[in-house]
Amino acid sequence: MHSSLLRHFLSLVILALVFVANPASAQTNTGGSPVAESQPAQQNESALPNWGRTLDVTEQALEREGITAEDLERLLIEVIKIREEASASVQDLQSEVNLARQQLEELGPAPKEGEPEETPEAKAQRDRLNADFAVVDGRLKEARLALVRASQIQRNISNEIHNRFFGAISERSNGLIEFSFWRKFLSGFEGYFKSFRLLMHDSYSILVRNLMAETWKPFVLVFFLLLTIVVFLRLRRFFTEAIAHEVEEHGVSAENKSVIAFYRFCRNGLLIGLLPFVVYRIFSGLGLLTSRLDTLLQESVLALGFVIAALSLAKVLLSPRETQYRIFELNDGPANRIYTNLLVSLSLAVFLIVQNRTSVTLVSPIEVSVGLSLLFCLVISGTFLASLWIARRDMRSRLAVHGNIAVPRFWRFFNFILWLLSLAILASALFGYVAFGEFLSQQLLFGSVVVLSALLLLRFVDYVFSRLAETLTGPADLSATPEAEEKRPNQLVILGSGLIKLLIYSLAGLLLLLPWGYRTSDVFQIFESLFFGVEVGGISISISTVMIAIALFFVGYTITISLRSWLNNKFLPTTSLDVGVSNSISTVFGYAGFILAAIFAVSAAGFDLSNLAIVAGALSVGVGFGLQSIVNNFVSGLILLAERPIKAGDWIVTSGGEGTVRKISVRSTEIETFDRATVIVPNSTLITDNVTNWTHQNKLGRVIVPIGVSYDSDPEQVKEILLDCAKAHRLVLGRPGPQVFFMDFGASSLDFQLRVFLSDINYSLTVQSELRFEILKLFREANIEIPFPQNDVHIRSDATKPVVKKPATRKRTTTRKTSTSKA
Repeated sequence: MHSSLLRHFLSLVILALVFVANPASAQTNTGGSPVAESQPAQQNESALPNWGRTLDVTEQALEREGITAEDLERLLIEVIKIREEASASVQDLQSEVNLARQQLEELGPAPKEGEPEETPEAKAQRDRLNADFAVVDGRLKEARLALVRASQIQRNISNEIHNRFFGAISERSNGLIEFSFWRKFLSGFEGYFKSFRLLMHDSYSILVRNLMAETWKPFVLVFFLLLTIVVFLRLRRFFTEAIAHEVEEHGVSAENKSVIAFYRFCRNGLLIGLLPFVVYRIFSGLGLLTSRLDTLLQESVLALGFVIAALSLAKVLLSPRETQYRIFELNDGPANRIYTNLLVSLSLAVFLIVQNRTSVTLVSPIEVSVGLSLLFCLVISGTFLASLWIARRDMRSRLAVHGNIAVPRFWRFFNFILWLLSLAILASALFGYVAFGEFLSQQLLFGSVVVLSALLLLRFVDYVFSRLAETLTGPADLSATPEAEEKRPNQLVILGSGLIKLLIYSLAGLLLLLPWGYRTSDVFQIFESLFFGVEVGGISISISTVMIAIALFFVGYTITISLRSWLNNKFLPTTSLDVGVSNSISTVFGYAGFILAAIFAVSAAGFDLSNLAIVAGALSVGVGFGLQSIVNNFVSGLILLAERPIKAGDWIVTSGGEGTVRKISVRSTEIETFDRATVIVPNSTLITDNVTNWTHQNKLGRVIVPIGVSYDSDPEQVKEILLDCAKAHRLVLGRPGPQVFFMDFGASSLDFQLRVFLSDINYSLTVQSELRFEILKLFREANIEIPFPQNDVHIRSDATKPVVKKPATRKRTTTRKTSTSKA
């Protein structure tokens, strides 16, 4: 079990490393040096003017006509760098300003006219502090201005890039149906092969010359290539062993089928797809490639790796030759046809993509690029339409055989989106919007792979954390005892699973946004704005401030609970104080700590505590106008939520009814009775009236079963039978153990009470009923009689009504006496 879980977690780590480890990350921010994490004030003084001049030059460059996309990318990188440096400087300078302000407040204001003069040393120190404060405050304002300007310019550059992007894909290509267009398309390939051969020859010559220029380069190249092969083989072996281990240990079932599919996708899709890109990065990182070949190879290996991953994902989900591993519910014939269709079409698609990028690199006529893009659109739209039609026919055939088949809403929506995009691609290509059709084709491929990969990863995470929960808590046996029924999965496991799923959803959404012209810098800027503060209506809303306030409150509340526990368990029991006084001290301490924690949290959040006076005034006016009852219930609700004398799920008895607490609001509490009726009880009633809470601290409770036996019974035998019944019951606790009490000599019976304790008082009626069944059965086997009240009825002729008196014996007899009168 533990080795299997370790294997699952290693898979998650390896997958994260595969996605995160990008050799290109070492060359980020090519437009400048890396940003330092923090800068002292001396560096800020020299950096601020440079920011202003750089931002002025950037704004002037944006106003020029004919600025290229490469220039926009370069300017964007410089502005992002300035924004990050300015943000770090604002944080550093803000701390210096706060320190200088605090020193001035400690020194106090200057003496007014008529007051005693201060010493020359104090005056000189105040002047020095004021001068330092003015300098630092001025730098802080300049840094904030640079941060605002950089954010605005970054937004303008991003908008310009987006506008150009959407303008490019919305252009219409004319003359696609004319013969002259296709003649130019074919003639463009006349010098294509010759140019390609020259490109390869020149690139090879430069590669060899660069490789031999320095003696260490061949050794480094061989080392990294061997290292890549070794890592690739080791990872592939790891996933192969993981698949074999999973099949050997658990077989192939509906639960672990997604796990096996995930391992197969990592082995045959991600690893093989990343291998060409890693090899390309080794050659490119060593500077062995020409710029033209570098651009061509970069786009080509990305397209090749993506198509390899897409085909592997299709093979994993369809499993054309291995039905037991199939994720999609399709028959064998349709699954084989769909996979064959995707294999041929995607292979042709990657060939068209590579040829299109090569034609752009070789500066071929524009008709060549447009024609290849048109063919790519037709291949992709035809592939998806044919696959969707095959799947639709298979669904109809299975409906005819099996009747109604439940299809999840997600799959219906996903199927609708695929149909819509496929038809849109076909229509765009036929009506001349080839660029838009090519863009939609790429999004259809990319989005399908991202969504299906995320779905596969989510199922893998569910399986891993379910296995982890079973390891930590063990499978719950609900038919055994209430303790087993109370077993729940570890809350940390559930929280971890939820956080990882949220991360997967976020990454998938980010990946779907990137091809639409958005960059990670745009997304991170939005998150940064939300985290460090957004101005809404003059109010700054900051997630970081709210999180700090919540953290301070929980820290203060935890300290209060710990100190209160120490008072209750350690300190107060050693004093001579009365129990009531000790309880009052503990309660007051708890409330004081809670209020102080709340005040610190509210102050950290930036809320002005003087506004509480306005709230208190409004409440007093409301009370004066007859809102005493509402305020009473409101305050009572706050007390219930803070003190928690009752909580959701408790079984309580009040004057308003008996049942289970379902919801506690600030005004009223909902109680669900055992007849499934809902009783709304005002909170003030629960505070002022007596409330019986059967499950306040815990669910432990006592059950009493009264029983009466005949006077001829042996009390010791009765006691032994009752104890045996209680001890044999599965819900009765052994400690405290069951007890039998001889309560009274009744009029018709010897009265006993069987008292037992249950771990869950909610089972009281069930236990009482089952104990009575068993007691009656054992009493009958032991010939112990359970009597009932008996009456003798005497009928007299001279009486107008019968006289009823209790008999002297226990037996059930009715004597009828009739006196005859003399004639």
